[in-house]
Amino acid sequence: MTDKTRQWYQEPLRVIQTILRTCDAPDYDAEKFVDFALRNHANAVVINGGGLRAFYPTTTADHRVVEGMATDILGEVCERAAASGLKVLARVDFRAASPEVHAAHPEWFARDEDDQPRTIHGMYTAAASSPYRAEAFAFSVINELLSKYPLDGIWENAAGFFHVTPGKRPGYAGPPADVLVRGEDAADFSLVDYSAATAEHFGTATGFDLPRPGDFDPEVYLSYLRWRYEAVLGRTSAARDVVKAHGDDLAYIAETPGILEPGWSRATAQDIGSLAPLFDIVALPTFGVTRGGFNSAMQPSPVWRAAEVAAHLRTAKSGTAPTIMFGRFDNLSRYTSLAPADLDLWLATGLAHGAGNWECTFVGRSDEEFHDRRADEVVAGHYRRIDSLSPLIDNATAVADVAVIHSARSEMLFAASDARRDGYVTHVRGAVSALLGAHVPFDIVSDSDLAAATGRYRVVVLPNLRVLSSAQTAILERFVAQGGAVVATGVPGAWDEDGPRETFALADLLGVTDAGRDTEGLAHAYGYIEERGPLTEGLEGTNMVTTEGAFRVVRPKPGSEVPISLIESVPPQPPEFGWIDLEATDRLPFAVTTALGSGRTVYFPGGIDRHVASQGHPDHALLLVNAVRWASGREAPVTARAPKSVHISPLRSSDGRRLVISLTNYSSAPERPISEHITVRDVSVIVRPSAFPAGAELTSSWKAVDALTGAELRVDHTGSELHVAIDEIEAFRAIVLEVAE
Repeated sequence: MTDKTRQWYQEPLRVIQTILRTCDAPDYDAEKFVDFALRNHANAVVINGGGLRAFYPTTTADHRVVEGMATDILGEVCERAAASGLKVLARVDFRAASPEVHAAHPEWFARDEDDQPRTIHGMYTAAASSPYRAEAFAFSVINELLSKYPLDGIWENAAGFFHVTPGKRPGYAGPPADVLVRGEDAADFSLVDYSAATAEHFGTATGFDLPRPGDFDPEVYLSYLRWRYEAVLGRTSAARDVVKAHGDDLAYIAETPGILEPGWSRATAQDIGSLAPLFDIVALPTFGVTRGGFNSAMQPSPVWRAAEVAAHLRTAKSGTAPTIMFGRFDNLSRYTSLAPADLDLWLATGLAHGAGNWECTFVGRSDEEFHDRRADEVVAGHYRRIDSLSPLIDNATAVADVAVIHSARSEMLFAASDARRDGYVTHVRGAVSALLGAHVPFDIVSDSDLAAATGRYRVVVLPNLRVLSSAQTAILERFVAQGGAVVATGVPGAWDEDGPRETFALADLLGVTDAGRDTEGLAHAYGYIEERGPLTEGLEGTNMVTTEGAFRVVRPKPGSEVPISLIESVPPQPPEFGWIDLEATDRLPFAVTTALGSGRTVYFPGGIDRHVASQGHPDHALLLVNAVRWASGREAPVTARAPKSVHISPLRSSDGRRLVISLTNYSSAPERPISEHITVRDVSVIVRPSAFPAGAELTSSWKAVDALTGAELRVDHTGSELHVAIDEIEAFRAIVLEVAE
C-alpha cells in the first residue's frame, strides 16, 4: 500500500504539461487545461512560469512578460488546479536572454572562440557559471514565483552548462579520450565557453586557462570537460537550496539527460547519477522517436529505452518512484502522433519497472488544439493503468541479484554518438539487452554507488568500465574476497580519475596479467571452445564463436581457467588460406574464469557485450548470461519461460510480503514504428524463495492475480518454486503474488 508518510513527489506520478508558445498567451483558458489533465487522470500539471518569458505579472528586473497575455496565466492555473486536487509545478528556463538584457550586461553571456556571443533564436545564451543563471536573475525569478503563488515545485528546463551552438568547425564524432592520440583534431570547441566568468571559475578551480585551438593541451581540454560537470552540479545544488528555502514539501527538478545519451550529456555536462540526489522528482526525457528505426528494435534508441532509464533511476534515488517523460507526438515531428501501439508499449515499459509518467507536449494549450488525436486514448488509458497499480508498486524495490554498473566518467570519455566509434554505450546496451532477453532481472547502478551495490547484489557487471578509481578497485576486491562475483569486459580500470594507467586496475582480480596494450582491430576472429562447462552451456553444437574488434592482450594467472581461447585471424579470402591451426598453444584468452574462495570472476578481454548490440548473434548474449549465472552461483530469484522478446520486471513491496511481476511483450519490435501487438501465449513465471529477503517458504497457500483485472491465475507448486501460468500477453501484463488470506 502507499505510504502516506512520504512526500507526494516520491510516489508514481501522472503529469500533464503543455509547453506554451508565445502565440498561446492571448485568450488562454486555464479551465480547459485543467480539464484536459483531469480527463487524462493526471495527479500533477506543469505550466510555464518564467525565464525566457514571464507567464505571470512579474516585477523582477529584466524579466519580460510574454506578448499578448491579458490575464495571469500562472495564477489562474494554480487556482483551478488546486480546486481539483492537482499539484502544480512552474516551468522556468534560464538558458538565454533578450538582446536588451545582453546589451545591459554582456559579461553575463557565453562567448565562442572568436569572442562572439553565442545565440539561440535571436537570444543570448548564458553558461552555468554566469550570474544571470543565479543571483543576478534566475534565483530572483524562482523566489518571486514561490512567494507569489501556491506552487508545489519548480521544473527547470535547459539546466545544463549552456545551450551548445556549433563552432567554426564541426564537432568531433569520436570519444573525447581520442585527444590523447589525435590531439586538437579530436576536440570539440563548441563545448567551450570563453566568457570572462567561465574563464575565472575554471582558472580558480584548476589553475588552467581555457583550452583554445592552436594552443592545445589535452590535459587542459579534459580538465575543462570534467570541470563543466562540477560547475553544473554546484549550480544545481544552489538552485535547489533556493526552492527548499520556501518549504521542504516543494519539489525541485531540472531537465537532465539519462545514461547512454553521450552527445546530449556531454553537451549539457550533466550526470544524472550525481544530480539525482538533488532532485525531488527523478524524471528524465525519454521521448519516443521512431524516425530511422524502421525494422530496428535498437535504433535510434531501443524500444525498451524506458527500461534502461527506470532501472537506473530507481537506484539513483532510492525510495522515489522514477518518472519517464514522454510525448504522444514524435519528438522530431511534433504535430503527428506516434503509432498508438508503439506508444503503448513505450509507456508500459516504464511502468513495468515502477515508473510513473510525465507527458510533455509542445503544440497547443490543451488537447482541443491538437491536430492529431490518435494517441489520446493510449495516454488516458495508461494513466488509468498507473493509477490502478500505484498502491502496489509505490516504494517497491526490484528483485534482482545483478547490478550493471554505469560510469558517467567512462561515458564522458569513451562514448560516441557514432556507434562505430563508440567505446562505452554499446557495451552497456549489449549487456542490458542480453539480460532482458534471458529474463534475468537486474538494476543499473551508478559507480558512485558501487559500495552500496556490493552490499546488495550477488553479481556486478562491468561493461568496459574503463575509468575506475583506486578506491573503487579496492571495493571490488573486497566484494569478491567476501564471496561476491564480477563479470567484466574490455579494459576495466584502464584509467583512474586523472588519466590512463600503464596496466588496467582489475587485471589481478580478474586472474590475468596485462601487457598494457590491445590487439589491432580483428576482422575475422573466433573464440575457440577449449573446455566445456557452465560458461559454454547451450553451445554444444559448435566449437567456434564469431568475434571481431580489439582484444586486450592478457595472459591467465595460475589458478585461472581459459575455457575459450582467441583465434585472431581466419581470412575468408582467398579461401585456400582460410584454415585454423589448432595445434597453436600461445593463443590469447577469449574468456577467463577465476574462483577466489567463494568469490568468482569472469573476464572477456574483447567486446562481447558490444557484439550483442551491434551484431545480434545469439552466441554473444548466451555467453554473457552464462557468465552471470555461473558467477552468481544460483538461479535468478524470478524468471520466466517465455520468448526472449518478453521481458520480466519483478518488484517487491516495501513490507516484503508481496511481489508485483510485470511482463512486457516486444514481439512486434523488429518492425518500428509498431502498428500492432503480436500476442504471446502460454508464458510461465517462476518464483524462487530467494525473491524474498529472508527466503520464503513458497507453499500452495500463495495466490496470483492479474493486477489490473483481479482475475485469479493458476499457481503450480513445484519443489521449492512457484510457477504462475499466464495464458497470453498482448503488450503488458502485471501479476500480484502473495499469501492467500
